[in-house]
Amino acid sequence: MVLRPVSHMAAFWLFGIGVATARDLSLSLPMAETVQLSPTDLVMTGLAVALAIAVGGIFLSAHKSRQLAAGRQADLKRLAVMQSELETVQSVLNADPDAVFLWAGAAPVQLFGGSAIIEAGDNARHRAADSPDLFQKFCKTLQADSADKLIAAVDKLRADGQRFTVPVVSRDMRTLACVGKFTGQGAALWVSDVTEAFEEVSALRRTVDEIRAQRDWAVAILDIAPVPIWRRDAQGKLVWVNNHYVEAVEAKDAATVVNSGEELVEAADVAAAEKQGNRLTVPAVLNGQRRTLEIVERPLSEGSCGFAVDVTELAESRKEADRQLTAQRATLNVINAPLAIFGNDKHLVFCNRAFAEFWGLSEEWLAGNPHHGELLEEMREKRRLPEQADFPAWKKQQLE
Repeated sequence: MVLRPVSHMAAFWLFGIGVATARDLSLSLPMAETVQLSPTDLVMTGLAVALAIAVGGIFLSAHKSRQLAAGRQADLKRLAVMQSELETVQSVLNADPDAVFLWAGAAPVQLFGGSAIIEAGDNARHRAADSPDLFQKFCKTLQADSADKLIAAVDKLRADGQRFTVPVVSRDMRTLACVGKFTGQGAALWVSDVTEAFEEVSALRRTVDEIRAQRDWAVAILDIAPVPIWRRDAQGKLVWVNNHYVEAVEAKDAATVVNSGEELVEAADVAAAEKQGNRLTVPAVLNGQRRTLEIVERPLSEGSCGFAVDVTELAESRKEADRQLTAQRATLNVINAPLAIFGNDKHLVFCNRAFAEFWGLSEEWLAGNPHHGELLEEMREKRRLPEQADFPAWKKQQLE
């Protein structure tokens, strides 16, 4: 510890205090114990007291100095930590590919980050504290219309606090998203390079547009189809019908049919067709006339779709063919000559009673439409055929 020399005024002051203290001390003693002090003793006593006071003051001052020094040291350490944290935050912000412009009061605009926004060669110059035109320099990298739009938005933000989100395009055809709003420090502008995301969104929009166009094309084709077509949701409610459906139920338009849920055929028939997953022929009334419809209802990932084909003429033709076939069979059954008819697959299609009686075959067995080869085997089993030296070869010849 270094003791600084005491000034003359301080020495006289301490000496005076010491003499006064010695005199007061001598006066405060009891009369019986009073000691007569000479002037020299008073002077020496005063010097001793003054010296003691000075030494005590020096020690007290040194203690306070040490406390102040320790406090200053702690403050310096805290300041160093805060400075380190600030530098860390600034380094993180500056490494951010997005850019942040900050207008804090009358201070020049500050730029943080932006490694992916502004050319690396301009970064150091843009970050200079004495560069008031950082934002203007950035705007020069944008296309003219984008720069004008962004400058106008920033002016409104700084003047009126009006927030904004503005997409801009740079001269090198990058798409940037600019978001401006007020923060606790002032007006701030965030700039992000969203080129890749914008391209992905654009590609997705094109895909959606293509799908929508294909859907519209498919709907247009289905709308002019000559058969009623419909689609249902997961609850089985009609959500779309084509024009032919509207005409079949004699409704005003498709919206009326969907809103009313008017069915082309009975709901039970529709449910049966959907459950079977195949064609189901049901009667229906179309345009006031009774018709025969073939219904097809297929499940989809959400709901189902179906269509109906008018098979009235076909059904009538089948009935007529069945009537003729029945009449022909009745005629052939009264013929005494044995008669059998085989189809292209060599299965028995028809035989009259004379055929069954002549060959001794069961009518029930013949009703099963056996194959020609099975018929020959049954005839041989009942010994209705002449013996053959090589029956398999003979059978093959008969079937050819």
